[in-house]
This record gives sequence, structure tokens and C-alpha cells, in this order.
Amino acid sequence: MTPETFLASYPAPIQELAQQLRAVVKEAVPEINERVYRGWRLIGYRVIGPERRRKGGAYFCYIAPGNDPEPDNSWGSDLFASSDLFVATDCRAY
Repeated sequence: MTPETFLASYPAPIQELAQQLRAVVKEAVPEINERVYRGWRLIGYRVIGPERRRKGGAYFCYIAPGNDPEPDNSWGSDLFASSDLFVATDCRAY
């Protein structure tokens, strides 16, 4: 399943935000594997490198869209733009 197909079931504002985040990830780390994990309902990213090719890369980030128009950020982070830099605060890893 492609990320576009995966995102098609979400409302337009969520799709647009997810597409913007995908572009940020791809620009920041061009050598990545992008994959939809349907069971987890997310798009995951792995870094591709010579030492990591055999294992599919090192998992380093994901985009997990939701349908809540006012999320409480309990599962994510607060993102804000500062010029061309996106900064994540209050990140949590589970």
C-alpha cells in the first residue's frame, strides 16, 4: 500500500499535514525507506546506509495521522516552525 492510498481515508486537512510532514522527512534525510504499517496505522521511516541495507535500515521516525481535530499531544510532540527548521519538543518514545 502506498502512503497516498493509506492517507486517502483521512480528512483533507489531515492528509495535507501528513504530506507536508512526509516532505520534511524526505528533505531532511533523503536516503530513507518509507513504508506503510497498516496494523499500526502509520507511515514509518528507516535510514538506508551501507551497514544497514541488509536489515532494511535503522527505524528512526514515523507519521501516525489521527482524526482528532484538537489532539492533546499525549502520543506525539509539539511541532513548531522556526524559519526553515522544524523542532520537536516534549518527545516521547514508546
